Amino acid sequence: MYYFKLQQELWKDYFDLSMTEGIWAPRVLKSEAKQHYTCVSYGRSEKLVEQRQKTIQHQMNRTNHELQQQLIYLPEWTENVQPSIDSKFLSTTVEAMVKHGQYRLNMEFKHKRAMLKLDADDHRFISAVYALEPTEEQIVLIKMYWQAIANEQKALEEVEILRKRVSLRRLPQSFDKILN
Repeated sequence: MYYFKLQQELWKDYFDLSMTEGIWAPRVLKSEAKQHYTCVSYGRSEKLVEQRQKTIQHQMNRTNHELQQQLIYLPEWTENVQPSIDSKFLSTTVEAMVKHGQYRLNMEFKHKRAMLKLDADDHRFISAVYALEPTEEQIVLIKMYWQAIANEQKALEEVEILRKRVSLRRLPQSFDKILN
């Protein structure tokens, strides 16, 4: 159920972003995204987003119904176990374990939602630049600038990864050779 809720939030973000921006862009081609150093997650059709939202809602309803059906039998099953178990306690405990176990999944969806917003900003910026009708020379310079920014961000990400590894003392074995 939590997975469906996370999906529902992500697709709601797609819908809300497209509605507030007033755009229902076609999916960005990989080659175009690579050329502008952006991601391809931005750009979904209104029909696809609405269809996905309906599918997720249907899955949530079906799963909730199945869960409710199982919860009906839970008190009977827990009474027959020796020693008997409190069914409400068991249900709450299982729910808490599932929620805790999906921490990484939750973080992944938060990352996807953040990337969606950042991708939309990137595409809005790229559209604004091309709306100014730059010359070919300016386009080359702009792409060089974007490449430099992409390289800087990648370097900062690698530094942060190394910083985390150092703090956790989990450096790759190749670093052992450098230190010796």
